[in-house]
Parts: sequence; structure tokens; C-alpha cells
Amino acid sequence: MILQVEPVHLFWFAIIGLSLLGAAAAVGRWLISQAQQKTDAQVTRLLDDSRQWERVEMSLMELRIELPERYVRREDYIRGQTVVESKIDRVFERLENLRLQGALNGGELE
Repeated sequence: MILQVEPVHLFWFAIIGLSLLGAAAAVGRWLISQAQQKTDAQVTRLLDDSRQWERVEMSLMELRIELPERYVRREDYIRGQTVVESKIDRVFERLENLRLQGALNGGELE
């Protein structure tokens, strides 16, 4: 059995085929535009994030600059406090010696 196709049917097949190709092209363009929009949104978000990280880095750099001016290491504080306490102890010893010398000489210094 031989299938005969009339020219009108070929015309309709061509129109339907072209319509399907056009629809496929439109859907493809739509998908590409959606992907482009998502990509643009991600790039914008990444740029915003990088700006925020730049602000954090700048803040950290400022902290590194200010930190030595405002912060005293524990060892440095202990060393300074030891010097102050030893000076106070020496002053106390001198006062005690003066008091004892005054008591030995017959007068009270208190």
C-alpha cells in the first residue's frame, strides 16, 4: 500500500513544523533569558558580598592599626606592675627605716 500525500497536507505539515520550531525557539529564548537573569542576580549578589567583605577587611585593618595603641599585652602589664610595686616596696622600706631610726634616736615619727 502506497501512501499518497496531497500537496495541501504537505503545506499543513510544513506550517505545523515551522510553528513547532518557532515555539521551540521561543521557549529556548525564554529559558536563556531566565538563566541570564539568574546569572545577573548572582553576579550582583556576589558584588555586594565582595563590597561587604571589603568593608570588613578595612575595619580589620583599622583595628590592627588601633590595637597596639589601646591594648597592653599581659606580660607587659605584669612587668610594668612589678616595677611599680617594687618602687612602692622601696618607699615603704625607707619609711620603715626612718621610723626605726627615729625610734632608736628617742623620738617617734608616727
